[in-house]
Amino acid sequence: MTAQRPLRGVIDSSAFSGRPSGPMVMAQQIVAAWRARFPEDDIESWHPNSSNVPSHVRTRQHLARPPQAFAALGELDFYLSLNPTVPLRVPRSTMVGVVVHDFRHRAEPARFSLSQRAYRSLAWRAGLQRADILFANSEHTAALVRKETGRDAVVIPFGADHAVEVKRDGNGPVVAICHRENKPLSVALDTWRLARSRSESVPQLVVVGVHEDIRSQFANDPDVLSGDVTITGQLDTPEFVKTFGSARAIVYLSSHEGFGLPVAESAQLGIPVVCFELPTLREIMGPDYPMAPVGDTEAAAALLINACTEARPLATPLLHTWSETVEVLRDGLVQAGTRRLVVAQ
Repeated sequence: MTAQRPLRGVIDSSAFSGRPSGPMVMAQQIVAAWRARFPEDDIESWHPNSSNVPSHVRTRQHLARPPQAFAALGELDFYLSLNPTVPLRVPRSTMVGVVVHDFRHRAEPARFSLSQRAYRSLAWRAGLQRADILFANSEHTAALVRKETGRDAVVIPFGADHAVEVKRDGNGPVVAICHRENKPLSVALDTWRLARSRSESVPQLVVVGVHEDIRSQFANDPDVLSGDVTITGQLDTPEFVKTFGSARAIVYLSSHEGFGLPVAESAQLGIPVVCFELPTLREIMGPDYPMAPVGDTEAAAALLINACTEARPLATPLLHTWSETVEVLRDGLVQAGTRRLVVAQ
């Protein structure tokens, strides 16, 4: 397996939900960039077939993928899983790489059910042990991988250049992204309300990605009833792109992040982002970008007012292209394959 010859491999994102999300954007961009950057490579992309497939069924299908699925492809140079799980029947002769995004089940166990924690602990451990090479989406995650496995991970620079296709308006609402439990709707609302009460320059709020059960709890909220706050579920890609591009500011108040793709997308477009101080977000935005201490809605509200009233330049973010992402992935896989050959000899 050398960098000079074309490679045959599988890029597998089938364990993801299929709903619009950071992991799905990553999967789509990696496959597209790989085929554009290395057109001579023969890449098979496995991805979620339907967003309606229950997660436990999707997980079982992914892990129990039969040997015939691999045999039908012939000899492979690599199998790359875009999360830390690996099908049980991957041929032992196939070189395996996995991408690790976070260890949230360790950092915030209360946000996961017992079955989710068990799945992550058991299936992830098996996948990490099976992998010939580990990739991490940030220096912070790489440090966690080292702590968890005793192995070094190659840090891959996540791209953000896909965001340049978004039409930037900037005269619309504040947009809060609250699609997971680590980005609570209540925190975003409290922050916006504090800022709105102190400055007329803070526009209306649109919250995207909120689960239906949580949306129903806020159906009679006075700000929702007045139209000052709009709470939506998962938006399809065109609608999300339109909403994102119109944002006066992005509110991304997460308690834990493996990477934080919306922050990189915001920086790519020059949209101010209000976020908590997290190691991964600091890696993206640089040492000088103002962030609030985790959980401090007072500080976050002050940042939101500044974002809506001051024409201050953003700090210089550390942004990459998806072409850079796949170059690091491919180089890492090639080097891992070479090491396997040396050990075998």
